[in-house]
Amino acid sequence: PKHLPHREKEIGMLRELFEDFLEKPGKTYQRIIQVFGPVGSGKTCSVFRFGSRYEDEANKYEIPLKFVHISCKLEAENRFVLYQTLLEKVAPEIATRGVSASEMLRQLIKYLRSRKKFLLLALDDVDYIVRKSKEKEESGLIYDLTRLNEMFLGEYQRVVGVIFISRDPSFTELLEPSERSSLGNVIIK
Repeated sequence: PKHLPHREKEIGMLRELFEDFLEKPGKTYQRIIQVFGPVGSGKTCSVFRFGSRYEDEANKYEIPLKFVHISCKLEAENRFVLYQTLLEKVAPEIATRGVSASEMLRQLIKYLRSRKKFLLLALDDVDYIVRKSKEKEESGLIYDLTRLNEMFLGEYQRVVGVIFISRDPSFTELLEPSERSSLGNVIIK
């Protein structure tokens, strides 16, 4: 729905966290946000409503921002599929399966830079993909997405932020220390 009467406070908090980007597009650093809450508490619809509004607002200022929401349970069973899905949603003309997961991520960042576009990414049910990755002894997804700003050190990035949505924070216990530290402490419950 367009209006979420019991989640406007949380949507407002998200808006405040990203406010300076609209004032200084291309001159802010990536934000990493964690959104936690039990099933049915409005996590997904709140983040989706915020992201849609934020994209609309940016476009009113002629800022080329794209909000992308990915359900890890429905659209991404592993890191490779997640990056493929992300590339297809942001840059379908360059999406390919013939490269590694890391190269797909690199292609995405290069695409955003060359076209002077911005991305706000929301990963829903991130705990699902983290648990699946651990079962297969894979890791790196959280690290990759929280360290995008290191691809071009010293430059502002084209990924405005990454919002991780999960039922509870216990999935972070499965992460390596470097991944856990890169998540930061910006949490909305």
